[in-house]
Amino acid sequence: MKKGLTQEQLALAIGKSQSVISSMEKRDSKKTDHAKELAKILDVSVEWLLTGQESASTPESNAVILPDKIVDWDSNTPLEEDEIELPYFTEVQLAAGNGSMEINEINGPKLRFSRSTLKRHGVHLDKAVCVGVTGNSMEPILPDGCTVGIDVSQNEVRDGKMYAVRVGEMVRVKLCYRLPSGGVRLRSYNRDEHPDEEYQGEQMADVKIIGRVFWSSVLW
Repeated sequence: MKKGLTQEQLALAIGKSQSVISSMEKRDSKKTDHAKELAKILDVSVEWLLTGQESASTPESNAVILPDKIVDWDSNTPLEEDEIELPYFTEVQLAAGNGSMEINEINGPKLRFSRSTLKRHGVHLDKAVCVGVTGNSMEPILPDGCTVGIDVSQNEVRDGKMYAVRVGEMVRVKLCYRLPSGGVRLRSYNRDEHPDEEYQGEQMADVKIIGRVFWSSVLW
């Protein structure tokens, strides 16, 4: 499996059973419902994922297309028409802000995104932030030191989606699942070292779903 991910880890990433990944890996499945999502995670083309072959007109998945000109920019560079800056926080800052900080008033570092891209993915521009992630609980999908984008307006749990969650005074990024009792199950990709956690009843007073993760980035 490319990128060294197990079938279980890939299944968790798209919220499906391991059998779906196994069928696709054997290439005996004609279903393409999740092919695009898996191809993005594995950094391969959809055609290769389904057939094992690349189209002659399809660039190699690891090909790098460079722009004609690389333009230097810093925090003083004016925004382009389709650009927006999102504030960058540490996990500690996000915990202190409790997911309800006045985002537009932050004077710290910011990251630039395309407005149209965020809107296309349903992200609320005035409620989006970026956060640095620490620890190995979400490896290999989110390695230590990576950055994620969070929409703090989307805090209603959809099973199998990734959220920033405050438990006590700590903020962590986890896969979330609703429990019948009204509680929540928090799941890590690295389940060998970080088993599932369940919070129910009075325990939920210490748990807050801060927002849904919509983007991640890492330098290897």
